[in-house]
Amino acid sequence: MNRPRASSAFTLIELVLVMVVLTVLLTIAAPSLRGWSRGTKLRDASDQLLAATRFARSQAVTTGDVYRVEFDVNTSSYRVTSRDGDQFAAVPGEFGRETRLPSEVRLSVAREDGGAGSAIEFHPSGRTTPARISLAADWGETFDIEATTAAEPFRLVSGAPEATR
Repeated sequence: MNRPRASSAFTLIELVLVMVVLTVLLTIAAPSLRGWSRGTKLRDASDQLLAATRFARSQAVTTGDVYRVEFDVNTSSYRVTSRDGDQFAAVPGEFGRETRLPSEVRLSVAREDGGAGSAIEFHPSGRTTPARISLAADWGETFDIEATTAAEPFRLVSGAPEATR
């Protein structure tokens, strides 16, 4: 009358085998995941910079003032300023604060008009200084943000998937 009960639990050997398989799979996947966090830092930095150019352009049109995105290539930083009389002053809020890029990312700005300085101006008419902004990482990845004419907004032109260009 004593029937052996069917066991619904896993045995210790089964659990150990599952752990071994998971360890092997993670060991195989780990090298490809190593660069993932670095790539997201660069992508996030380019998205923030692109947002700053869009903010400056929209504020210039909305308020009727000239706005700038000013760059410091030595410290790889930027900030948004607006004309205050004869000078430019940092705008209040997030975009007016100096934003530093991650330490392993280098910034370069090439203005299409060959103008001196590393600032891009946004005018109330919607006109902007055509330029190419490059964010280059130490590991070789590069993101470029560009406006080739004075009438177009800045956009991500390289380093991004086709769907986001």
